[in-house]
Amino acid sequence: MLTYGGEQENLHGYTDADGASQDHHQAISGYTFIMDSSMISWSLQKQELVTLSTAEVEYVAVMHATKECIWLCHLAGDILPPFPESTTLHCDNQAALKHAQDDDYDVQTKHINI
Repeated sequence: MLTYGGEQENLHGYTDADGASQDHHQAISGYTFIMDSSMISWSLQKQELVTLSTAEVEYVAVMHATKECIWLCHLAGDILPPFPESTTLHCDNQAALKHAQDDDYDVQTKHINI
């Protein structure tokens, strides 16, 4: 019998970014998604956007992870019904989480939207 993972767990995502600590001065961000104790998707890449703060770097990483999460949920919903309606996405930056949760317009982050 072929089994995947040892435990039945919902999809969890983790995201992080390093700011512009590299010689090329571009932030590197990444995410990983884990389901049933096994990694099913991951990414690590340079950000194309120019960001002005660590919070913005983390926010962009969360945005890319959220797009992947939506796609994974649709895929898993087709393969493993019924699939839970919510997924936990972990981020270690409080300012990025606040921007992601608030729907208010912020002049400070207008350049990210453009």
